[in-house]
This record gives sequence, C-alpha cells and structure tokens, in this order.
Amino acid sequence: MNTFKLLRLNDLRTMLRLVSAAHDLASEPVLWKEHVLRGLCRLSDARVACCSLLRDVRPGGKWRVLSRVDECHGGQRQRLILMAASEGNGPVDPMWVMARESGGVVTRMRRELVGDGDWYGSAYVREVRQKAGVDDCIYSLLRLPENWAMLLAVHRAWGGKKFGERERAIVHALHEELRPLYDREAKLATMMGKLAA
Repeated sequence: MNTFKLLRLNDLRTMLRLVSAAHDLASEPVLWKEHVLRGLCRLSDARVACCSLLRDVRPGGKWRVLSRVDECHGGQRQRLILMAASEGNGPVDPMWVMARESGGVVTRMRRELVGDGDWYGSAYVREVRQKAGVDDCIYSLLRLPENWAMLLAVHRAWGGKKFGERERAIVHALHEELRPLYDREAKLATMMGKLAA
C-alpha cells in the first residue's frame, strides 16, 4: 500500500502533531494513547477508537489483553459493551481472522476480510456491535517481539458510511509511527512480568 499518496497535506500535519505529542507524553502511556485516539477519531470520522496491548498473539495462543485504552464518542454504555467483548465475554469477533496474516503491520478494513452477509449474520455483530452502535471498522495489528502485539482499531457508527482507503492509510501510518512507544511498553510489561514471576 502506498500510504502517503492517499493522504492529504492536512492529514499529514495532524498525524505529525499527534505522534510528536505522543512522544512528549511517552512516560504516560494512557495519556498519549487517549490523545492519539481522540485525534484518530477526528481524522477518520470514527465513533470509537481503541488501542490494546496483546500477549501471546500467535495461532493457537490464548490471546490476552494486557492493557486497553478507548476513545468513545457515544457514551459509557458503548464503551462497556465493547470492553466486555474484548475480554472474551461474548462471541468471537470475525475480524480476528486478520491475525493469521503474516507481516509486521497488518491493517485491514472489515469488508476485505468479512463479507456483508457473514458480518451482519454473525453473533458478534448482533450481540455486541449493534448494541454498542458501531459497525464498520479498520483493525491494524502491529507485531512486537516475543509474541506481543499492539492493536489499533477504529469503528464507525452503526449504519454510517463505510471506511475507505484514506482512513486505512491514516490508521496504518499512525500505527507504524508509534512503534517505538509500543516497543517501550512491551519491554516494560515483559520486565514487570519477570519481576512478578
């Protein structure tokens, strides 16, 4: 994907400011993620954005969400429904098929992986996404050493316009540019895990 050809000059400026501010707030991972997610929601016209640090992201692994930060423009109820689903309390998200793909950063729009019939016919969409008022999505999985990964996701309102290539390019480019901060967080989590063991 030739990311930068799809972006507007204003997109690039906004993304540069978001990444710069994230690095300034590097010692405060929740704050920098909230800042980036708010900006990402504005850039991509998303209702919800989330950033999750995952462990054991490999085929057959029991993926665990170790940290998660959300930005919701729909309210607390929406956030609670989506968080419960991400913690394994409900049907499996059909978008997780993307995690089987190889590559350091995998960014996919929903319709690339799951057709409309399978998407709207899935228990996950009926029981989670429709209740939360979110529909179309883009997921970007950035693999880190030792089976760590960072997931960046944006979701549009239920019944809203579908995401396009521009929004995918924004999510992909931001995710790649934040890698040093993700590496730092994964190293810290690994160190804390070793201390606790």
